[in-house]
Amino acid sequence: AQAAMRVQALLEVIERYKQKWSLPQGVRVVVSYEAGQDGFWIYRALRSRDIDCYVIDAASIPVEWHRRRAKTDRLDAIKLVTNLRAWLHGERDRMRVVRVPSLQEEASRQLIRDRGQLHKEVLQHRERMRKLLITMGCWDSFDHRTFAKRLASGKLVCHDGTPLPSELHERLLR
Repeated sequence: AQAAMRVQALLEVIERYKQKWSLPQGVRVVVSYEAGQDGFWIYRALRSRDIDCYVIDAASIPVEWHRRRAKTDRLDAIKLVTNLRAWLHGERDRMRVVRVPSLQEEASRQLIRDRGQLHKEVLQHRERMRKLLITMGCWDSFDHRTFAKRLASGKLVCHDGTPLPSELHERLLR
């Protein structure tokens, strides 16, 4: 819904400028944007409407660091258009166009990223639990492979052999 509205708004802007500049209906339209959070759905939406679209690696656009200038969206857009025109005329060193993956390839990437994120979260939870157990002096006997069984059976105890406080036990079970 929102995505479709954004694409429709862009198409209306394109049509408005075609009319403003008295361009013929079949004129080639080229759009580019920096790769980022939006991913590649914009590319696919525009290509399905026969609009040439290029996704640009933002880090590939040269920046003149010796000049101190304000960084604004307007200046960035001008730089992007200038580089796109040069790139279209054969100056391939001006920027790097990202290869857009197929919908299936992108879905597979997400699966791999999700797996990596879940693994990271497991390690974070394990570390948080280890730190909680350190406060009770019972980390030295911790083996993460048998931890759940020991916790469920009540065999996990403090440094002096006393049972874990019930609040901590419940928190670890969660």
